[in-house]
Amino acid sequence: MNNNRILTRVLLIVLAAALLTGIVIGAGAIINVIKRKSDIAKIEKRYPDAIITPSGLRYIVLEESNGPKPSAGRTVRVNYIGTMLSGTVFENTYEQGSPLEFEVGQNQAILGFEEAIMDMREGEKRLVIIPPELGYGRFRKAIIPGNSFIIFELQLFRIR
Repeated sequence: MNNNRILTRVLLIVLAAALLTGIVIGAGAIINVIKRKSDIAKIEKRYPDAIITPSGLRYIVLEESNGPKPSAGRTVRVNYIGTMLSGTVFENTYEQGSPLEFEVGQNQAILGFEEAIMDMREGEKRLVIIPPELGYGRFRKAIIPGNSFIIFELQLFRIR
């Protein structure tokens, strides 16, 4: 009888812990959905003319160009200012004094950055809004919280 009481108590504790864990996980998911909807509302208000690609990337062409588009494997040189939705700058190649150089289409940058660059023309400048799933996802990156939209003012100035 005593063993049955102990077993019953252990089972109740395990069930309570499982229930609480489910509630916490569910609450976190709800908070993420609310935050995402709020972020999208801010983006739509601030950038109503942004073009939305099938992947969810948004962009506005700031300076057009008739130059070529890079193909996968080509080396590109890009200057950019990266900000969070709040306006906080997290990286600025202009201030750093050296542009980013990488082989586009080779997974050397976040998905949204690669998608944007591969659609740009040499000499073009764009404002690009990258959703979390094309950026850093649920993971924190330096000062960028997880599940964050990030914004880049990109200038593709050289393709080699």
